[in-house]
Formats: sequence, C-alpha cells, structure tokens
Amino acid sequence: MHTDDRQLAQVMREQGADAPELVFVEDSPRFGLRLYLGANIERARINQATTRYEQSLADLLAEPPQCRTFVVKRSSEHNLQAAATHLGRPMQSLGAGTGRFHWYRATGDTCP
Repeated sequence: MHTDDRQLAQVMREQGADAPELVFVEDSPRFGLRLYLGANIERARINQATTRYEQSLADLLAEPPQCRTFVVKRSSEHNLQAAATHLGRPMQSLGAGTGRFHWYRATGDTCP
C-alpha cells in the first residue's frame, strides 16, 4: 500500500478518537486503521451515497447512538457540521486532528 496508517492510528489513540467504527466522510477510507485499531471502517457521503460501498450521513445518524468516530478532511468540516446539525445530531470535535484530518463524534454517541 502507498500509505502507512500506524502513525495515524497512534495520533487517533492519543486524542481519544479511536472507536470500534470509523466513518470516513467524503474521503477514501484508510483501511490500514482496521489493522492498527481493530475498527470497522466505513465510508459516508454528506448527501446521498453514490455507490453500494458507502452510506449517507442521514442514514448513519438515524441509527441508534453508538461508539463511532467520523473522520473528515479539513476542507469538508463545515459541510459535515452543518449537515449533522440539520439532522439533529451536531458533531463534537475530538481533538486537534492532523494536518489532513479532523475527527468528530455525533451528539449522543459515546464510547466507554
């Protein structure tokens, strides 16, 4: 693979952003995190899903609250926050993120 997700996994752990489910919003998933964090990796679109391999944000937020982290590129943060607020599940930041990514948890989602 052209990416090594060990460092990303370490930063996520340090910032409390690791979770059993990681949802990459409007970006390609980093499947190596499954190895380093033991997480289920999902892909979501803020609007409608465009392939069978992803879900819409509305569908994900309609599910019962769970331990899940939304991973988003900085360029898409505002759109994620606006859509989640509109859907009644505002996003809460989980730390500084990295130069490329920021992580969020939807209101109601908790992790032990």
